[in-house]
Amino acid sequence: MIKAESELVQIEQELREVEEDLNVLLLRQSELLERKKELHLQLECEEIEDADVTKNTGKVADWKAHFQWSEQIHTLLTETFHLPDFRSVQEEVSNATLLNKDVFVVMRTGGGKSLCYQLPALVDGNAGFTVVISPLLSLIQDQVMLFNDIAGEGAACRLSSEQSRGEASAIYKSLITTDSALRILLITPEKLIKSKLLMSRLKRRTRLGD
Repeated sequence: MIKAESELVQIEQELREVEEDLNVLLLRQSELLERKKELHLQLECEEIEDADVTKNTGKVADWKAHFQWSEQIHTLLTETFHLPDFRSVQEEVSNATLLNKDVFVVMRTGGGKSLCYQLPALVDGNAGFTVVISPLLSLIQDQVMLFNDIAGEGAACRLSSEQSRGEASAIYKSLITTDSALRILLITPEKLIKSKLLMSRLKRRTRLGD
């Protein structure tokens, strides 16, 4: 019996050591996967920068080139948004956005601006969420409803004075929760300017690396 108890203690100790080793390996795996993603993005950015507009060569970047997410955005376009093809410069804007470029786009009403921020928000590996600022509450409500129909409940949220304290509290919490379903946050310019809590949460999320 003493021998069995001794062996049991030894096994439990070894199991604890194995579990610790597994935790270390899983952490390292997570770090490597994150670094791999960063390097892929860095290479994509370098390729675009090499092809960007320069004073010396006059070369123009090909924003419709093939990127690591190209197949996915076309699949999202047809299977999630049920659209046959990109319109105008939607594809170029999506690619530039996914490369973390600053993009200024002017489109007519009904020209397809919404897709330019909705589609990139759904790309795998695109961490964090997109903040959309709109002056019209009615438009914000429509966008939340439509995007949640497409991407699932909770994928889009809005912050406004019309909400209850409980609703607002849940949304503020999701802003700093990295595994939240939130992909798009819609707010008015007034909300962005006047809400210190919102700015605090956005800054905190930025520090989390998303």
